Amino acid sequence: RPVLLLPEEERTPAVFDAKSHEALVGRLSAMIPLACGSEGILVAAVESALRPIPPRDLFLRYAIQLAPGSRVDMEELKADLFRMGYERTGFVEAKGQYSVRGGILDVFPPDRDHPCRIELFDTEVDSLRAFDPVTQRSLGTLPEIRLFPAALLVRSEFLCEQAATRIRDTHQAFAKKLPGDKRERLLAKAERLREAIDTGINLQLLEHSMHYFYPEPTRLWDFMAPGGAVIVDDPDRVHEVLEAAEAEAHE
Repeated sequence: RPVLLLPEEERTPAVFDAKSHEALVGRLSAMIPLACGSEGILVAAVESALRPIPPRDLFLRYAIQLAPGSRVDMEELKADLFRMGYERTGFVEAKGQYSVRGGILDVFPPDRDHPCRIELFDTEVDSLRAFDPVTQRSLGTLPEIRLFPAALLVRSEFLCEQAATRIRDTHQAFAKKLPGDKRERLLAKAERLREAIDTGINLQLLEHSMHYFYPEPTRLWDFMAPGGAVIVDDPDRVHEVLEAAEAEAHE
């Protein structure tokens, strides 16, 4: 059975810096097959395994399925890719990117080894091909493709409005209990979060605030099929790691 790896991520509990794109792609590459019901073995460090993740149906609900003959509105497709966390570039070189040249759209989903080229004839998908991003040479036709989100947060209008409201209400409620300087810093933080939601420039900035988008926390084992098992290797060491992480978070 296939073996998937959920990569570790550097902990940044108080700093809203952009995280490693490679680590994000690694997480998505592991989570998408699980969301689709694929069997396999997933290896994860304990902190990665315990990190809250988006609901399983997120990857299925927002996936875009295309096949030759499908009807596509290019402007709507570009808007959907933006909401799903894809970055528009001149040429597709890395996972999570897309480019448009006339009636040709290149896109590199996080769960595929090669980018895909979608050629349109007016509003109809004429052909689907995998291609080499270095040489731009075709690697063969594809019967269909599914484009999954390239971020852990999807910028749907409903989710964004819901998150912005929760951020405003929660931070204002806490701010009333704080002295002036701390109150201003907390409200400024809330404003930065809401600006990140509005612009969508870097969705990774909002991963610390995922609970505002998805109030019910989802864990890795919620993706598991019935009959799946969790195996803990070296439980004593796992407890040590978690205790150290908790102590660091309190500091």
